Amino acid sequence: MKSTSSARKIRIRRLALVLASIIGTWAFLGFLATIPVTGNHPYWRTFRARPEDFGLQAENVSFSSQEGILLKGWYIRPHGASHGTVIVAHGINGNRSDMLSRAAILVRHNYGALLIDLRDHGESGGHFTGPGYVESRDILGALKFLRSRGQVGPVAAMGHSYGAVAALYAAADSPDLAAVVADGAFISFGDMVNRATILLSQDPERSFWERFGLRLAGFRGVEWAVKPIYYLRTGIWLSREETNTLAPISQLGTRPILFISGEKDEICPAQNARIMFDMARSPQKRLLVIPNADHDTTFQTAPHLYESVVIQFLQEALSERKKDVETGHLFRSGCAVTLQFSPAPPTASQNKPACSLLEVTQCMSHFRETGCPGPPEPLRKIS
Repeated sequence: MKSTSSARKIRIRRLALVLASIIGTWAFLGFLATIPVTGNHPYWRTFRARPEDFGLQAENVSFSSQEGILLKGWYIRPHGASHGTVIVAHGINGNRSDMLSRAAILVRHNYGALLIDLRDHGESGGHFTGPGYVESRDILGALKFLRSRGQVGPVAAMGHSYGAVAALYAAADSPDLAAVVADGAFISFGDMVNRATILLSQDPERSFWERFGLRLAGFRGVEWAVKPIYYLRTGIWLSREETNTLAPISQLGTRPILFISGEKDEICPAQNARIMFDMARSPQKRLLVIPNADHDTTFQTAPHLYESVVIQFLQEALSERKKDVETGHLFRSGCAVTLQFSPAPPTASQNKPACSLLEVTQCMSHFRETGCPGPPEPLRKIS
């Protein structure tokens, strides 16, 4: 009897040891895989530019997200009479300093710009980052802040990467956001993670544990560990329904959306941008695919083109009056714009290079590109 009882205890101990090993491994893998999106990361916090680098004067502002997280930002007044205000949100691993080049074009065309540090980035509070829909509460906090300051004009949201996803979710939650510029939005959090883990895990600026965690997160077999540990560390469960960007897009109704994608974007590819474009129901939806641009270089690759399309979109989206279609100044409804560069040679009567002719599909329009001075001209229909 004693030998039987002793053997049973040994088996129970071995089983307990095995279970403890499995749970320990599960927790360890989940912890490592969530390192890239939790905690304090110096690169997220470091400013790489200041407003004065772009000739801008910014007001340091503070406000709260919907949950009460303290957020920081820069408010930059327009150069002239305001046409509206744009809330500008960066991508993951960035902060508001990375969006200054975009803010510069906004204020130059008389749009106020509120550049915000999303939670756990820049100078804002928070100890984790979400898949975009969580950060929509930061954008809604920024919107409330603007209204509390007496901003009565139209407000749009412009975001890059997961900041673009946050802008889409925020607009779905608040009809007070008149339009969205979504640059490099991912179609779903899972799709983005699967694509990004391979690329970002090779980033030398990340620590060894961040790179290792990213590689782990890319394995489907580790998902069973990531979601519960992420929940334990953040209180947020990554449900498939709440990490699918198509959901908020379908809820925006007729509000204008400009989707921007890089032709060579491997994280949020252009074909996904086209799927999101097709999902949008707005007659003023737009799709701009910039040749030779990747995920982080849509603006840098073609700054004049980017400026022309964004400003024209905002002029139409935030206009307080309906414009006559016969003038040719309106975008054609549901226009998908894929732009191909075809630089024209200088003409005899010009001392500067001629404007590039940009071939567009589905919506034939002229845009100004490098070498074309002055503000962007209204789009012209081509018969």
